Amino acid sequence: MRKAEDDELPTEPVDAEARIRRPEKENRELRQLMEILRSATVFFAKAEFVPRKCEVAPRRLK
Repeated sequence: MRKAEDDELPTEPVDAEARIRRPEKENRELRQLMEILRSATVFFAKAEFVPRKCEVAPRRLK
């Protein structure tokens, strides 16, 4: 314990399952976010964008 404190190592045992579960959870969340982004991309790609007419007074040349 003293050696671990001197070397600034964790004194608690490392839970191997927790170390594995955390990245798996992050991967699952990232996959869900990517699916949402793909769906949004498809939605906006299919949307018909009609440009609005800009009503600006013509400029006079001097």
